[in-house]
Amino acid sequence: MKQGNSCGISGGCSLGFILIINLLVPVLIKVSVSFAAFDDAKGFRVAADLLNQGSYLEAMAAYHEIVTHSEVYENRAKGLFFMGTIYSLYLDQYDEALRLYRLLRRDYARSSFAQDALFNTGMVLYEKGAFAEALDSFKSYLEQYPTGRHRMSAEVWAEGAKAELRTRKRARPMTSPKPAGDDTILKILVKDNVSCVTLNAADLITISDPFSGRIVYEHGGPFNLAATTKGLLVNGQDRQVSPCTVAAKGGHP
Repeated sequence: MKQGNSCGISGGCSLGFILIINLLVPVLIKVSVSFAAFDDAKGFRVAADLLNQGSYLEAMAAYHEIVTHSEVYENRAKGLFFMGTIYSLYLDQYDEALRLYRLLRRDYARSSFAQDALFNTGMVLYEKGAFAEALDSFKSYLEQYPTGRHRMSAEVWAEGAKAELRTRKRARPMTSPKPAGDDTILKILVKDNVSCVTLNAADLITISDPFSGRIVYEHGGPFNLAATTKGLLVNGQDRQVSPCTVAAKGGHP
């Protein structure tokens, strides 16, 4: 009996051990999968295929996975660079591209893609028409990477930015000259789309034909101008003039 009880206990212990193993195996497998190293090469292949297919947003997501999960410093910088390039080249979202290039240069300054980000910054700014900022970027590139792989292109684009700035400077409208001391004529729009208006001045008011110079009204104090199909009425009287010049002459009571 004791031997049978011992076997029973032994059998029970064995069953418990088996149950514990069966419960642990899935957990161990799950943990091992979650901690598997990210496959950078596969990630870049998937992203490149999506990009070639024109699936730009999906390619962006694939490069973001690389930036997020890769353990390789240079590969994270590369993924970030390609994200910025997609934004600028395919999606025309220049500000977001510039943000990612700044982020790359800040967080991955030691990577080989830092100089690419600086050069592309100049290109994006040039595309936006920000020629002064683009010129600064190309100058910075030439100063920081005098033997860089984009040196010749940076020199060419810098000259292009200078030319655009010179063109803009020449095309800038000239400021209006100051009026002479005796020129006191001021032309203003009093009202728009109205049929009647009342004007007043402290001096003698003169209304004349703008073409012949013929004076049709000259008086002090306020007066009414009303538009009709035939012409203008001055204080209710037809002065046989349509467009007119109204002037206040100083020196009169």
